Amino acid sequence: MSCFKAPWATLSSIVNKTDEDCEVVPAGPLGDLQVDSRLIMIKDRKQRVNDAINLRKTLQDSSTMWRTIASHKSCEEFILTFLSGGSWFIKITDKLKTYKRFLRFERQKKMIYYDGSKKRTRGKNLPRYDARDIVDVRQGHQTDVFNKCEPGKFDESCCFSIIMTGRSPINLVADHPEIANLWVRGLKFQIYLNDRMQRLHDEKLWITDYFHAADTNGDGNLEFEEVCGLLQRMSVKMSRKEARVKFNNADKDKTKDLKGNDTLNLEEFVTFYHDICKRHEIEELFEQFASRERSSHSGVQASESWMSIEDVQHFMNNIQGYNYSKELTKHLIEKYEPKMSQRMQHHLSKNGFLLLLSSNMMNIRNCEHNEVYQDMTQPLTSYFISSSHNTYLIEDQLRGPSSIEGYIRALMSGCRCVELDCWDGDNGPQVYHGYTLTSRILFKDIIEDAIRVYAFFKTQYPLILSLENHCSIEQQKIMAQILKDNLGDMLHTDPVNPDIKQLPSPEQLKGKILIKCRKLPAGVTEVAEEDSDDEMNSTTSDDLQVKEMLNQKKKKGKIKLAPELSNLVTYIQSVSFQGFAAVRKQGKPYEMSSYSEKKALKLIDDEAGEFVKHTNLQICRIYPAGTRTDSSNYNPIDMWNVGCQLVSLNFQTPDRQMQLFRGKFKDNGSCGYLLKPSFLTDPNTSFNPRAESFPEVWGQAVTMQILSGAHLPKPEGEENSSDLVDPYVKLEVYGVKEDCAEFKTAAITDNGLNPRWGETFEFHLSVPDLAMLRINVKDYQTLTSNDMIGQCSFPAHSLQQGYRHIKLESSEGIALGPASIFVHVDMRPMSKAAWLSRRTNSSIRQRKLSGVKEMLGNSSLVVNGRSISRDSTTSDESSQGRVPSTRLVDPNEGLTLTFPTS
Repeated sequence: MSCFKAPWATLSSIVNKTDEDCEVVPAGPLGDLQVDSRLIMIKDRKQRVNDAINLRKTLQDSSTMWRTIASHKSCEEFILTFLSGGSWFIKITDKLKTYKRFLRFERQKKMIYYDGSKKRTRGKNLPRYDARDIVDVRQGHQTDVFNKCEPGKFDESCCFSIIMTGRSPINLVADHPEIANLWVRGLKFQIYLNDRMQRLHDEKLWITDYFHAADTNGDGNLEFEEVCGLLQRMSVKMSRKEARVKFNNADKDKTKDLKGNDTLNLEEFVTFYHDICKRHEIEELFEQFASRERSSHSGVQASESWMSIEDVQHFMNNIQGYNYSKELTKHLIEKYEPKMSQRMQHHLSKNGFLLLLSSNMMNIRNCEHNEVYQDMTQPLTSYFISSSHNTYLIEDQLRGPSSIEGYIRALMSGCRCVELDCWDGDNGPQVYHGYTLTSRILFKDIIEDAIRVYAFFKTQYPLILSLENHCSIEQQKIMAQILKDNLGDMLHTDPVNPDIKQLPSPEQLKGKILIKCRKLPAGVTEVAEEDSDDEMNSTTSDDLQVKEMLNQKKKKGKIKLAPELSNLVTYIQSVSFQGFAAVRKQGKPYEMSSYSEKKALKLIDDEAGEFVKHTNLQICRIYPAGTRTDSSNYNPIDMWNVGCQLVSLNFQTPDRQMQLFRGKFKDNGSCGYLLKPSFLTDPNTSFNPRAESFPEVWGQAVTMQILSGAHLPKPEGEENSSDLVDPYVKLEVYGVKEDCAEFKTAAITDNGLNPRWGETFEFHLSVPDLAMLRINVKDYQTLTSNDMIGQCSFPAHSLQQGYRHIKLESSEGIALGPASIFVHVDMRPMSKAAWLSRRTNSSIRQRKLSGVKEMLGNSSLVVNGRSISRDSTTSDESSQGRVPSTRLVDPNEGLTLTFPTS
């Protein structure tokens, strides 16, 4: 039977094969029409151009059928099929060298393979880009490389750039605009699919990716040795004998490869993988809540157990803290129960329970906080605002490159304040780090290609352009004209009433861009220079060339300010800080000051309470010390604790501080604005983060049990190592000084697949509205530093109680597939005094228990009238690679003690 041939591929793009060679287009207007997924790579350039034009015309056809297709996902499916046939491009390097490249997209492996014009290599050595790393595709001249090219050299309609994590953009020029259009559209659809996979954390998709990566010959099967190698890359410890048994159990169709080896296809491998990574702790939890229903049905086997509507409702309301009605519980079962027979009876099976616990609603972070839920009608001073320092830099502060990529990445992440250090240039105003060897980019390119396009890509709330102005009057006028020409109505230019008592709200300024800069008072022509990284001169750099540049830096003085630029400054007017008392006496709400981290910390140490009151009156911006030439970051927590709105960090450095920053601003729908707690916005506040005590009504006791992990990958850069991971979990608590704490589990030897800890940590939060939690999973090493496997940071007020999964991310904030930590969380209001008293009583009980541990028999012991039993998990812990131990459990107090077993 011939495959269906789409009208746009009537030449040789689609080849007739048997039904087995074809894949069915997903359900949609095309029904079950079959399209061949294995295209012959067409290297005739004219033919590929004609194919692209025909496809484009087909998708724009006026007939009813094709109009329907063009509005449906199947349209993009056809485009991806076209991409798998390949296209010719000119690739432009960062140094403006050009090369001919033939690119083709292999959808199953999510790879873009490429080769040169003379010879094409085959197999696993073929150069490739991982399509899962694509974050954006830009059509036209929207990167630094295209901006540097000679004007008119490359037709803009044929140009596009692929933006990927961990590497510079891939800049391509197609043979024809239609080819460029199709590649842009197809790859953007692939980005959507990648994003959907990350949101769903679909385990099967993750396993499928591993499967295709291991299938080097592309025959859709893995033989036993390939499976063993794949298990090692997935950090699974298993003997060959045990693996062979499970391999044979999963091999249902007994297919062999050309060498006669047994093989597993994808579905068989998924079955094999599920067999080796059972979540025993979740199965035990399921049995606990399903047991009441089974007890009334004698003869029902454990394998046939299920949870009734009442069981699920009890779990959701009494354990997870929801308020589910019976009707809502029915909808929940219908959503997560995979078996139709169970759904019909409103039963939740073990697999359905696992799907429920793995869903986004069971994330430790409140999923309602993924949308804007806070009041956005308060003055700008009432919000923490996502802010970037020296946004143009993508590496270090002294010699690194400046790039519009820094702005685009920041804006796409929800940043609402970006910085531009502006200096005179031969071709107009330019942006770079003054008195250093960083590269320079045109102010015009930043505004045209980054700000104009991406200002409101992520959120509609106002964007602040923080201009550090070092330009002459003439070039300031050019800057003003560039801003007006490109930003138009987005630019807020309405005059400010000098008598206003507070700033407008983010809601009132939606879709507006505010300029932060010096402003000329009436009758004045020059002002003091903008506060900047004035500690740069104290750098300890050993680079003589850099030191010579720094020595040229003059002390801050006066500069002339062009009225054209000054008139664009409205609600964010930069002024020099003259002290808290002076601001209270004559400060205006539309004035703001910038502080280096060193100056800010000194003010916090000396006058924290006054600093809090000040941030209620005016916006404050904090920037890193000039000595941080490596682009490292300071701890933002101290600045947030006193209410500083613009706490600016180096976005290019994914350190612990930036991870906390990113975790905080994921709140409120990642819109870049977070409403400060009421005690930071009350005009009569007496809050001081350095106080020794806080109102007891704020207190909250938190108990977190680290239960287990799942699908933990090897640390970045160690993917091909033969060593398996020895994971342990660190729980870090940040906030006011007395809330800060750190806890650590034991390390589990050679198990990244499903390690179990079962360790409980308790802590108290005196000011939970300012607290943040960070889960850091690391690989224990005896001789070297412990590498990070994954992390997750989030505000304490987003914490959900009950059994929760913590989805892990890389240091850059990229989701690590289904990698997660399974925890149980209990939260309750409690004063610090009550919590300490409870801890003291627990300590007394621990001492009593430790004195009688030798008397503990095989079953139980009564202490102070309470039954203390031996935990049944001893053998399981030993098998997890721990030191064998005995655990004493007091079920009435939730107290667990662990003693090494001799």
